[in-house]
Amino acid sequence: MKRRLFITILLVVAAANLALFVWIQQQRDRAAHAGSLTALDPESIRSIRIRRADATLVFERGPEGWRMTTPLQGPARTDRVTDLKALAVLVPLARYPRVGQPLGQYGLAPPQLTVWLDGTRLDFGKRNAANGRRFVLTDDGLYLIADTIWTRLNAPPTSWIVPAEEKAH
Repeated sequence: MKRRLFITILLVVAAANLALFVWIQQQRDRAAHAGSLTALDPESIRSIRIRRADATLVFERGPEGWRMTTPLQGPARTDRVTDLKALAVLVPLARYPRVGQPLGQYGLAPPQLTVWLDGTRLDFGKRNAANGRRFVLTDDGLYLIADTIWTRLNAPPTSWIVPAEEKAH
């Protein structure tokens, strides 16, 4: 009987140690990849500005929802604004310190495009030729993100506004 109890206790201790090891490893992994591009809550964002070479687009949230105010005026498409707000909580694929980086090499001196979520600035640079990810510079660091929003950020201003036929419905 004592032998069975000893083996059971030994197995419980081994299982607890294994669980502790897994938990510690998960915490290290989270710490290495923790955080998003900003500390903003997407639902608290009130204004968004996109500065690109050909135009500056400005969106503001009012009582009736999101509107584009520059260069055109009208209700903004919800799906497009949602994509922009999602930048606030986008988890980067890699992070590098901001200091000492050759920003010109990454297409960030000057940036190819800049997005402001309220007062938080995100500078977009080149794509990494090796993996197709895009460089983004913030106050906190240099990041690599999945390059899924670039095309949308460069879409013509008319594509950001709710079409007239949709407004009528």
